[in-house]
Amino acid sequence: MPQLSHRLPMSRGSSDGQVKTPSATGTWEVGIGLTYRTVNSGSTGVTMADELRRLLDERAIRRLLLEYCRGVDRCDREMIAGVYHPDAVDDHGGYVGTGEGFADYAVARLRGSYDATLHVLGDSLFDWVDDDAAEVETYVLAQHRIDDPPSIVHFGGRYLDRFERREGRWGIAVRVVVREWDKREMIEPAWPPNRFVDGCRDDPSGVRDRRPSG
Repeated sequence: MPQLSHRLPMSRGSSDGQVKTPSATGTWEVGIGLTYRTVNSGSTGVTMADELRRLLDERAIRRLLLEYCRGVDRCDREMIAGVYHPDAVDDHGGYVGTGEGFADYAVARLRGSYDATLHVLGDSLFDWVDDDAAEVETYVLAQHRIDDPPSIVHFGGRYLDRFERREGRWGIAVRVVVREWDKREMIEPAWPPNRFVDGCRDDPSGVRDRRPSG
């Protein structure tokens, strides 16, 4: 990725928290109340506006990766399917097929084999193909709890994804799951029941849904 262009403060701009489009005068307004002149990065022709758009695209893609994890851990079929394009292909080890098909497979497999799962994402590395496509490598640690016998299956690996923007919407076009290591570990509870709010797959995820009544 080209180097970020130099930011030259010009004047006070919008303070409504919104990112504005470049103006005809060659300035770029950001939601911190400052206006910056768009400056080319060397001979690449990349402007501050280009860099900001790319950062917003990376944030949108990262949001989809997080939604995938929530969908899997909550066994939410629609949320899982929603991160893929309709013709996406997923090579998930025990499953190779469409993203829609994987959503059905994952929910049935997880509900049938594990009592709870927890997917935690690490770093994501973006390699841009063009403005509407990126190859993204994301590290993942996943834990799968089994109550009988009490054990956890640990998985460490990487998601190798091709994200594409189609008709303004980002989604996974191709996914390959790479395994680095795994293990199964017998466990015993560290704390007594009811010490914390215990989660389950059908729980709401928002804090507002967990406020004490009264």
